[in-house]
Amino acid sequence: MNLTIRAAEPGDKAGWLPLWRGYLEFYDSSVPDTVTDSVWAQISGDDEALHGLVAVDGDGGIVGMINYVLHANTWTLTPMCYLEDLFVSPPLRGHGIGLALIEHLQSVGKRENWRRIYWMTHKDNAQARLLYDKVATESDFLRYDLPLD
Repeated sequence: MNLTIRAAEPGDKAGWLPLWRGYLEFYDSSVPDTVTDSVWAQISGDDEALHGLVAVDGDGGIVGMINYVLHANTWTLTPMCYLEDLFVSPPLRGHGIGLALIEHLQSVGKRENWRRIYWMTHKDNAQARLLYDKVATESDFLRYDLPLD
């Protein structure tokens, strides 16, 4: 498959949106349209923290996406990258698109001197974990949530 990975651009919203909605649906979740619009504005604009990458096929269709957050950390002087969302069009899974997205993000991080890229997934997300186990090391840390709403 002819694939290009690049930063999300304002004109990509129509291709990004079905992937975003698919991602939310996969996790049995939803967000208001105002949140979706804000996320898109940040990842396709000049936001300093929230960014996005898209995988574009040879026909110009967006077939995968990553949304990520750069942030400071108390244990290092260089930024950390939280890979918040990764989604590939379901019919195209298993064709290396997720790997290409992660590798591209890794190359950006090396070029920009980030300390680490990290992410979470649901413990039952077996298909994604097959990929993640190939490219990264599972952490011993557990996540705790304290809702504020």
